[in-house]
Amino acid sequence: MSDSVFSPEFVGEPVTLTTEAPQTTRDIVVRVSSTEKHSDVVEANVRASLVARWTPADPNEKTRPWIRVSLLEGEESSESRTVQTFPPASDTQEYEEFGSLDTNCELTGPCEWLTHVRFEMQPDGPRGTVRFEWKTMADAAVRGMDEVPAGFNVSISAP
Repeated sequence: MSDSVFSPEFVGEPVTLTTEAPQTTRDIVVRVSSTEKHSDVVEANVRASLVARWTPADPNEKTRPWIRVSLLEGEESSESRTVQTFPPASDTQEYEEFGSLDTNCELTGPCEWLTHVRFEMQPDGPRGTVRFEWKTMADAAVRGMDEVPAGFNVSISAP
């Protein structure tokens, strides 16, 4: 396996969820290209770093909702990701979510993966809003190669 090459960070527009609209999805595209063409397979991963802020509708509300962020490639699935909860007496939660991009691509041309970033909050929990600030980064390596091929580039962007 070659060394991994990392993309620059992609900073997504903030996402706000409410108890009335507790779920939304944003799409990103991971793209890998190389000036040196090979039939070797590229393996890629994506990571999201998040900061979630809870604002209760009632300032005296002590209960915090659960939140979840999932990274899904291609068609959305029912794959369950970790549910995060806000620490007691805190309105901020920081965490990371990781995902492997399962579709292997040969390095004979550019490889692209459409990835869905799904944001969720507890729909039947305390009333209020959760605002997510988020950024993503991708990395890729080439299976069957000891060194990174010439012109190997990894990028991440909105579609």
